[in-house]
Amino acid sequence: MLGVKSFLIDSGIEEFPNVEAKDIRAAMPILAKHDVPYLIHAELDCGGFNEVVINEKYNSFLASRPKKWENDAISLMVEMARESKAKGDNCKVHIVHLSSDEALATIAQAKQEGLRFTAETCPHYLTIASENIPDGKTLFKCCPPIRDNQNREHLWQAITDGRLDFIVSDHSPCTPELKHIDTGDIEKAWGGISALQFGLPLIWTEAKERGFSLVDITRLMSRETAKFAGLDQIKGQISLGFHADFLVFDPNTSYEITNAMIKHRHNITPYAGRMVTGQVLHTFVRGHHVYQQDQFNNVPIGKPLLKGQF
Repeated sequence: MLGVKSFLIDSGIEEFPNVEAKDIRAAMPILAKHDVPYLIHAELDCGGFNEVVINEKYNSFLASRPKKWENDAISLMVEMARESKAKGDNCKVHIVHLSSDEALATIAQAKQEGLRFTAETCPHYLTIASENIPDGKTLFKCCPPIRDNQNREHLWQAITDGRLDFIVSDHSPCTPELKHIDTGDIEKAWGGISALQFGLPLIWTEAKERGFSLVDITRLMSRETAKFAGLDQIKGQISLGFHADFLVFDPNTSYEITNAMIKHRHNITPYAGRMVTGQVLHTFVRGHHVYQQDQFNNVPIGKPLLKGQF
């Protein structure tokens, strides 16, 4: 087991209910004992926004899930982490898919206090601004929501100065029917961004303009994630004795993302029509050449990654 995840808000899935403070307190000593991070979907329904009517306007959905929900949830988790440290457990707490820039100061304070507190963000929060999302386009719906461009720039600043620890896909595929593409019903649409294969070029396109190198991107999207999962003795870098997981990447080729080039099961993504720079040419998994020039080779060779397995 590499980690345990909880929602502080209704997940939308009946068998995955949200937790409360008493549940968190009960879980933390157990997770700390096994040195397993506690991953938190940080939205806390503080009331006052449930009367917002969600229609085809993206801003109506944005208004229904304000930054305050994230801010309050993260403040709660900092308090829980403080309690855990005071009790001698010092449980690892990790905030998944951060969207709100207003919570960055709270995260920075937790780190300064010596709490084992980390946070991530995702390509969609770093590459899309709410001002540019067309109304009725349900493919852009995710929770927490994509926010304005100023918020996006603040997240990039936090990536630069280390308040945010790494970048993950948070890939959330679903059928076109679940996304309610035809009706444009944002309220009923499945919440999640489908863009796994485009994560690297999307981030590289933005990052290179901000002075990041490919070495920086490797750290943010590979080395730090492997370290977080406890796999940094075998994965996350090209070194003697490590798994030969690497890719050949052309950092200069530009192209337009289309639905036709999607490799995952349902060929839908909010990034269709977007120009990006950078293309994966070859991929190797544990030394096996599994992908080249837009084609997969042979059969899948992936293996479960379990704590203590390696």
